[in-house]
Amino acid sequence: MGDGFAEKGSLTCSVVIPVKNGGSRLPEVLDALDGQTFPTRFEVLFIDSGSTDGSVERLRSAVIRPGWTLLEIDPESFGHGRTRNLGVSATTGDAIAFLTHDAVPDGPSWLDRLVEPLRIDPLVAGVFGRHLAHRGASPYIADELARHFETFRADPTTWKDDPVRYERDEQYRQHLHFFSSNNSCIRRRVWEQIPFPDVAFAEDQAWAKAVTDSGWRRAYAHDAVVRHSHDYGPVETLRRAFDESRSFRSHFGYRLSSSPLGIARTTVGFTLRDVRAAKAGGYWRSAPAATAARPFLHLARATGHFLGSHEQRIPSYLADKLSLDRQLRIGLR
Repeated sequence: MGDGFAEKGSLTCSVVIPVKNGGSRLPEVLDALDGQTFPTRFEVLFIDSGSTDGSVERLRSAVIRPGWTLLEIDPESFGHGRTRNLGVSATTGDAIAFLTHDAVPDGPSWLDRLVEPLRIDPLVAGVFGRHLAHRGASPYIADELARHFETFRADPTTWKDDPVRYERDEQYRQHLHFFSSNNSCIRRRVWEQIPFPDVAFAEDQAWAKAVTDSGWRRAYAHDAVVRHSHDYGPVETLRRAFDESRSFRSHFGYRLSSSPLGIARTTVGFTLRDVRAAKAGGYWRSAPAATAARPFLHLARATGHFLGSHEQRIPSYLADKLSLDRQLRIGLR
């Protein structure tokens, strides 16, 4: 199939959504997809990897819609990059959008706005969109997401425009490599050259690094919005931070935390930022439980980042216990 980027109406698109126990968000995702006002017909592929909460039955009912398909795979065959590659290979669109079962498109034009940068610039390999917190989420989570995605708004299309800086400036590289497969779209002909790597974590950012190193551009679509957030407790926060940190060290060479002193500095610094946010937003009264939890969450995240950055010093059995991703995979088997 050709690129199909000559004009807006000729672009074909596929949406790929991995699902595992989609819960109460899955019906919202289905409804949001059903209401998309894309200029041409688009196909949707759900890949379920062993749901036990009724998601499979719900999806089987949903795929009676024209162009919607369900693929069921064994839990042990799931991989973040591997399963998305399977989804691309099982679809036909020139552009492939990705969601997760708990990332809800916010409005009927989500898909059209997500694909738009691919239509405009043939050198754009992939696009990611903005995340907003789910309604009812902690106001601190909402603030964190707003701050994070605002950093991409002023310079939405990026590439390795300064090779010297790219080699020397880690923060610059991190900015160029950011990508989110919870809300993104890639060009099929780029994927044919550079598929998602089969890694345990951060497959989206590893892919963004590979396409950036190959000379492609990456774009940000501020108006392609999904509702996607999690209010994790301290233990899960620590374990997810551990997985994130060790993956970043392995794939990119980043150390998200270099010393125990850094744990203290990070915890205090982010807690003080939250104090300012609480005063400005009145969260002391509107969200007292979330406010009280923030120092413990910051401590957990900083500790997880430190442990993940120094995984090689931790006994392998303890690292396996700390890794949430590892434990989930063991549980699947």
